Amino acid sequence: MNTADITAEVFVESMLRHVPFDGWSEAAMQVTAEELGMSASDVDVLFPSRVIGVIETGLKDIDNRMVDIFMARFDAEIATMPVHVKVRELLLARFELLQPHKEAVRKLLAFMAQPRHAKLGTSLVYKTLDHVWRAAGDRSTDYNFYTKRATLGAVYGATLLAFLDDDTLDMQKTRWQITNKTISQPAKTESRCAAKTPQQT
Repeated sequence: MNTADITAEVFVESMLRHVPFDGWSEAAMQVTAEELGMSASDVDVLFPSRVIGVIETGLKDIDNRMVDIFMARFDAEIATMPVHVKVRELLLARFELLQPHKEAVRKLLAFMAQPRHAKLGTSLVYKTLDHVWRAAGDRSTDYNFYTKRATLGAVYGATLLAFLDDDTLDMQKTRWQITNKTISQPAKTESRCAAKTPQQT
């Protein structure tokens, strides 16, 4: 592959093979660059912020692919799907994408647990929650906007823990967590917000 054809997404996909061993680190970036035949300056062009840029690119790609999978699966049904079903299917699509990279997810949580990365971690989670709500049809701009994302954050956090502890091949524990334990929360929030929103006359 010509190094000029290597996109940021291709680099991240290649680096994922090394993250379980080297973490989200400069070492993992270096070995990936060597495998792809890229110079240090080539990598700098793709990721001026280095490891942070790699993480941001990878999570943005997952966010976009999550929505793409959801839209492809339910294109004819989306208009009539209840909000909580949309949220459930979006989360399931996301965890399906993460399933082959579970150790990389663990390494990412360890990376984000460092105090200097706390703000970044919060920002990236927020972007994911925003992707989910917008794909589910939310267009709110008032206080409901923040309430919905905060509630979904609790859902996502609980599901992420279940996912990391899930040793089943078809993610049975993760699916059960989403379907039976937490997925009603966004729907309840939607109902409460709708009830509080003044009706147009």
